[in-house]
Amino acid sequence: MRTPGHDDELGIGFLFSEGLISNYSQVRSVEQRTPNSTFIQVDTGTFAKIKHSESLNRYSFVNASCGICGRTSIEDLREKGFTRIESTMTVPPHVLLDLPNQMRSAQKIFHYTGGLHAAGLFDARGESICLREDIGRHNAVDKIIGDAWLRELLPLTIQILMVSGRLSYEIVQKSLSARIPILAAVSAPSHLAVKVAHEFGITLIGFLRDDRFNVYTNAERIR
Repeated sequence: MRTPGHDDELGIGFLFSEGLISNYSQVRSVEQRTPNSTFIQVDTGTFAKIKHSESLNRYSFVNASCGICGRTSIEDLREKGFTRIESTMTVPPHVLLDLPNQMRSAQKIFHYTGGLHAAGLFDARGESICLREDIGRHNAVDKIIGDAWLRELLPLTIQILMVSGRLSYEIVQKSLSARIPILAAVSAPSHLAVKVAHEFGITLIGFLRDDRFNVYTNAERIR
């Protein structure tokens, strides 16, 4: 389930953030044949990973409200090969405080419906790089990562990711896959999200709205 549009980004971003692809050579072609059908051709090694996965049903569908909820431990991320982010990026508080306004003004579909999540990618000066809307915030993040993949911008080691809603384990995992050092949201993080962000060097920011925010992990990046 997803909001139509940017389906190529959604597919690529999901494959990358779940660790099924890791380099550009693994994607042979991306073709949107109709407004509602996108075909992504990848090498056979990608499907070998799925076939030999201990939790095959993890890859069967994307749930709009929860994302892919299954493997939820730090050990699982280590097994996937994730390492700590060592980015030296820092930002002043006023840059962060301006992000919610920028995101809201760019959420065109939300303006009419009031029912979509959003994810926004920003540089260290707070300039918008990409914004995507979707019925599920996990999908919106996948679209952001897919856009970065298609533009060959990965890894995103000097960028900020902001999402609407709360910060879950899955959102932190997706940020980690793209090597994003600062992750923010307008709402609260889950306990596991904080643990993973602490372990893997992500600066986690919650309740970013109005004139305040909370920094839960790796606060040295906020100067």
